[in-house]
Amino acid sequence: MNSDFLKLNKTIILSGILAIILGNIAAYIFSDQQDYLLTTYTVIAEYIGFFGVIIPMFYWDNRHKYSLESGKKDKGRIKKDFIKLGSSLGISEVFYLSSRWLSGFYLLQIGYDANTATIISEAIAFAIFIIAMNLGAKFTKLYKYQK
Repeated sequence: MNSDFLKLNKTIILSGILAIILGNIAAYIFSDQQDYLLTTYTVIAEYIGFFGVIIPMFYWDNRHKYSLESGKKDKGRIKKDFIKLGSSLGISEVFYLSSRWLSGFYLLQIGYDANTATIISEAIAFAIFIIAMNLGAKFTKLYKYQK
C-alpha cells in the first residue's frame, strides 16, 4: 500500500477516534431525548470532531508536497488536492451518514442503550466510510501528481 494512503488512513482513524469520543459524550448528555433526536445529536457531535481533525491533519501530512523551490506554497496544488479530498469525503459521507443514522436509530429502537448503540453504529459506518474514502481517493487520483 502506498505510504500516502497509509497516512490518509491514519488521519481517518485518528479523526474517527475523536468522533467516537464526542459521539459518546453527546449520547450521554442527550440520552433522555427521543431516539431520532439522540441519533441526530450524536451524528452532529461526531462530524464536529471528525472534520475538526481530518482537514488540518491531511494538510500537515502532505505539506511538503505543497512547497515550491521559491519557498512559497503551491496554492494551485493545494486547491486541487482539497477539491479531490472534498469529493472523496463527500461521497464517503453519504455512505457514512446513511449507515450511521439508520443503524443508530435501529439499535435504539430495538432496545440498546444510547452509548452502546452509538458505538456499534459508529463502528459499522466507520468501516463503510474507510472503504468508500479509499476508493474515492483512488478514483479521484488524490495521490497522483503531474510534474
